[in-house]
Amino acid sequence: MKSTFFGLTTYEKSMQIQAQVFNLVQSTGFPAVLGFEYYPVITLGKRASLEKDVDTSSREQLKSKGFEVAETDRGGQATIHSPGQLVIYPIVPIQKLQIPVRRFIEILENSTIHWLAKFKVSAYSRRDQESGVFTEKGKIAFIGIRVEKGITRHGISINLSNDLNLFSEISACGMKGRALDSLFENKIEVDLKEAFESWTLYFTSELMASLKSESSTLN
Repeated sequence: MKSTFFGLTTYEKSMQIQAQVFNLVQSTGFPAVLGFEYYPVITLGKRASLEKDVDTSSREQLKSKGFEVAETDRGGQATIHSPGQLVIYPIVPIQKLQIPVRRFIEILENSTIHWLAKFKVSAYSRRDQESGVFTEKGKIAFIGIRVEKGITRHGISINLSNDLNLFSEISACGMKGRALDSLFENKIEVDLKEAFESWTLYFTSELMASLKSESSTLN
């Protein structure tokens, strides 16, 4: 599986890269994983709107802080990306691999839970309530994907050292003032590129395990 970390990138540029890689995955059938760190941006999912998810007063404040606003075709509502947060887009032909969408989200969650355990951070999912990964302090990872032509786009964002106070300016995933966590809050410092590379190993392992499980079930 090819994986590439692009570092600090504008959201617009990352969407161009994602589209190019999507076309490559579509033609080759081989998955790819993309890693980004974003300049400040608010992204609005299919169920979000600027009027509903960002207060008028917050919009001006965020604009003064250099935040852009981007509408996107991923699932979910509004979220904030800023420097220090790791954003990962696994571009995976799940239809070809016979992986249901719900199972793919579980793979993202499990990969992140096991990766966080590497840092002795205990985390869990709330699959019966909402997607994402949580610790006892709050939400540490957000998931929003889109499946197009049987291939996933977008993915997961993980709070490493980004400013969590910025989330107070929006209704993150539909909830204003939700409890949040990050590796920095747990006194853990990690390089984003190294974090991306190690997370990708856990993701690859989870994906392969799922494929083996599906294969044994079919047999």
